[in-house]
Amino acid sequence: MGVAPSVTHLPAPGGHHRNPNFWGDLDVRELVIATHRQMTGKDAIIHIRERVGPARTPSHSALSRAWKRLDPLAALGVMGGSVLPVPCELPSGIVHRDPFFWRDAPVRDAVVSLHRQVTLAEARQRISAAFGAERTPSKSALCRAWKRLDTVLGARPARGARA
Repeated sequence: MGVAPSVTHLPAPGGHHRNPNFWGDLDVRELVIATHRQMTGKDAIIHIRERVGPARTPSHSALSRAWKRLDPLAALGVMGGSVLPVPCELPSGIVHRDPFFWRDAPVRDAVVSLHRQVTLAEARQRISAAFGAERTPSKSALCRAWKRLDTVLGARPARGARA
């Protein structure tokens, strides 16, 4: 695993919430941290199940709750992950996870270049024509990405463009 031992051995993210049942299993904890926002929850569950078996695999909801509690650590850079890569760094204090398509550089560039230039439907149509349906973000994912870019860039919607 490429996760720093100091991260996998952090104290349980206690507080007023109950710690996840898997938190004491360092192998599972390391996999949960390594897959944090790197893939969909469903893909992470499959990945973890292949590594440790079904008996030790956390449920989808347990994984989601753990990832949500790890988000502030990722935002602080403790885990070495990017919350939103340059050139779209969010102001400090705002924590969001990357859109699933953000690591797909050509699609990301298309989303940024079409930002507020066309309607959401037209943007999806152009991205689908260029990259195929499987790489095209959903309308809601595209809308969320554009809203985050608005926050970063201080942009306003163009006439006729809705989000």
